[in-house]
Amino acid sequence: MKRTVTLSAAIFLAIFTIAQDYQCVKADAEYMFWDGTNYHAVAIDSVQALPDYQTYYNFPVIGAETIYTDCFSKDWPSWIGRKIDVYPNGDHLFYNFLFQPVLIKVQNGVGDTWTSYSFEDGRYITATVTEKVEMEFIGITDSLKKISFQVMDTMGNPVSHSINSKHVWISKNHGMVKAINYKLFPDLSDYMDFEIKEYDLCGISNPETGIQNLKFSDIYNFDIGDEFHSLKFAKMWGYYSYNFESKIIKTVINKEWLNDSTIVIDYKRCERRQYIDYINDFDTVYFFDDTINETISTEYSDYTGLNHSPEMFYAIGDSNYYEYQWFTQSNNEEYGKLQKYLIDGFVSHFPHECIEVIITKDKFYEGETYLEDLGGPYWHNGEWGDEYFHGLVYYKKNGEEWGIPYDCDSLLSGIRVIQDNPWHVNISPNPMHSWTRLTIENDEAKEYQLQLYNSMGLLVKDYRFRSNELMIYRENLPGGMYFFVVSDESKVFSNGKLIIR
Repeated sequence: MKRTVTLSAAIFLAIFTIAQDYQCVKADAEYMFWDGTNYHAVAIDSVQALPDYQTYYNFPVIGAETIYTDCFSKDWPSWIGRKIDVYPNGDHLFYNFLFQPVLIKVQNGVGDTWTSYSFEDGRYITATVTEKVEMEFIGITDSLKKISFQVMDTMGNPVSHSINSKHVWISKNHGMVKAINYKLFPDLSDYMDFEIKEYDLCGISNPETGIQNLKFSDIYNFDIGDEFHSLKFAKMWGYYSYNFESKIIKTVINKEWLNDSTIVIDYKRCERRQYIDYINDFDTVYFFDDTINETISTEYSDYTGLNHSPEMFYAIGDSNYYEYQWFTQSNNEEYGKLQKYLIDGFVSHFPHECIEVIITKDKFYEGETYLEDLGGPYWHNGEWGDEYFHGLVYYKKNGEEWGIPYDCDSLLSGIRVIQDNPWHVNISPNPMHSWTRLTIENDEAKEYQLQLYNSMGLLVKDYRFRSNELMIYRENLPGGMYFFVVSDESKVFSNGKLIIR
């Protein structure tokens, strides 16, 4: 829930923020932390100013007290905890997911000790400022304080505990440099079935330095002359017994940002595409040597959450039914780039009091990855012998090369060129919502075939018709990008893209 701040409270907040040193988190910046596997964000969703202190709320995430549940919440706290109460004297109260407070005193000096947390059985945890140093981190040099923890028994004697090896580092001007998973503090990992971790600061948005939230503009940061060679295939067995393979070279020849959320790209394309349908004894190779135009926008469902902070969810649907998705951010070691990985598979029905896991989740849209400077989505997944892949084999960008390139002449060898459209095939509207119409010159009532493939090359609709037009209904197709091929028994007349919103 978004909290509001009154004008007087806002003035108090501004004065308070300016005066405060060694504050753990500030509301005017986004912080990126690294846990050794993924990046995690602190982007304060709202601040509530009260007479004696102010409360900071990070954005909520989807979660539950245990993964073994049928009902998740969309108001679950992120790793930084449910909230942070900040007092003028430098006291910070972090609240774990049980609403239990953890006290961090940022104004105390080296050697100062206080009770940071109390267990229900009488044990408690002390926190001590053990070090104060000048240190460089993510290109910044600042004064840092190190806070260490120690669990004490009911008699005040130190005892062993996993939290004893964890530390917090706080800088004078830029917040926490090393943080801890306050949601699970100090030993709730067994209850949650997750491990409590330390998190290292790796980026700040103000001043901007280090790793940033990977956004739509970073992913599609294309320049004229950039070259992308990719392989896409789908191998299906059993009832469908179907193979698809596409080897494609795309070179950027023009680009235009219409706004912050939409880019239009023109490519020089060289592609060899093969379809093998074992059930219907269909084996055809298509060739494309042309220019294509692609409009990519965050308005399309596949791209909607790319600008969001890692783990910040978004909902797609209407008042009766929502699907929930979010992205994690990590390093892609293969390509040497930052990546965002799509997480989905959660739904809720009116009145949306319970978010459920989709048990029969569509495997064909699982695991979409977007890469810094290299676009997307890319994927590699499958089950029960089926396999689906889309990835780069080579790229050349800003003088940097990676991988092994295709050769266009080899891709085109022996394949007839399909470039023109003398049959005046048209599909409109495109993009479509619930329906679209294909029109073609067909005065002789000849039989044509329209095949519609999803972005992974899976055949999702197959029509045969003898009229001048064909109505195409969305039915249960999810939003996204599709490819169509119009042909008769001997040749392909037209091919292109169909967007479903």
